Amino acid sequence: MPAALLATLSLWLGGCSADDGQVSADALHQEHELAFIRTEVTQPNQELSLGFPLNGGQYSLAMQCSGEERSSTIEWNTSDSSDHGEINVPCSSDGNVVHQEISLGGYSRLLSFDVSGLQGQLLQVSVAGFTGP
Repeated sequence: MPAALLATLSLWLGGCSADDGQVSADALHQEHELAFIRTEVTQPNQELSLGFPLNGGQYSLAMQCSGEERSSTIEWNTSDSSDHGEINVPCSSDGNVVHQEISLGGYSRLLSFDVSGLQGQLLQVSVAGFTGP
C-alpha cells in the first residue's frame, strides 16, 4: 500500500498514526485540533494527504520533524490546488515544532504535503482551526 494512501487512511480511521514512534507530540497538538497524522517518510519525494474536509478560512498548521539534522521546504496544496504554500521544516533529534497560519479561499476535501529530502525522518502534522494570536 503506498505510504500516502496509508497516511490518508490512518487519518480517516480516527487520527491513528501510520507509525507509533516514541517521539512525544505533546508540543505539537494544538487547541481546536481538527486532524493529526504521524508517519515515517519512506520515499525521497513523497506526498502525504490529510483526508479531512476543510471550509474556507484560516487554519493553523504545526509540523514536527524528528531524526537527523536536516531541513526541507514542504509544499502544501488544497484538493483543487487553488490554495498552496510552503513551510520550512527543520529536522532535529529533539523535533522542534514549526507553526504557520494558512488561509483557504474555499472548501477543500483534503490537504496535501509534498515532502522531499526527509526520507527516514518521522514527520508529524497537526491542523487546527485558527483562533487568532
